[in-house]
Amino acid sequence: MAFTAFLQQAMLKHFLGTSAYTFPTGGVYVALFLVPPTTSPPTEISGNNYSRIAVSGWSTVLQSSTTIASNSSTVLFPTPSSGGWGTITAFGIYDSFTGGNLLFWGNLVQNTVAQDGSSVQFQTGSLQVNIT
Repeated sequence: MAFTAFLQQAMLKHFLGTSAYTFPTGGVYVALFLVPPTTSPPTEISGNNYSRIAVSGWSTVLQSSTTIASNSSTVLFPTPSSGGWGTITAFGIYDSFTGGNLLFWGNLVQNTVAQDGSSVQFQTGSLQVNIT
């Protein structure tokens, strides 16, 4: 899981007392990518019934001196239409349903092919965020 430059700067400013970070008022949203978002701005999937999904519940656990946060319920995306979305290789967490700032992103352990009529979902605990 990678922190974006935006989040790194926001955290440093917040903890050093330069500028307070404001928690996203609408929660956080999971996004999907065909190519890992290593460029700015990243290229998120669009069209064919795609939208980001809100994740309101996260569980945290300490594993081998690393705190890991994971989704506490299944994240289910809408069913792709009109030919699907393609092969999904990465996911991201944004602070807004549309636009906004990418906070974290990570590669999928196994790529997912999102075809017309298939569903894309992450089971409880499978989206993990950690600080290493």
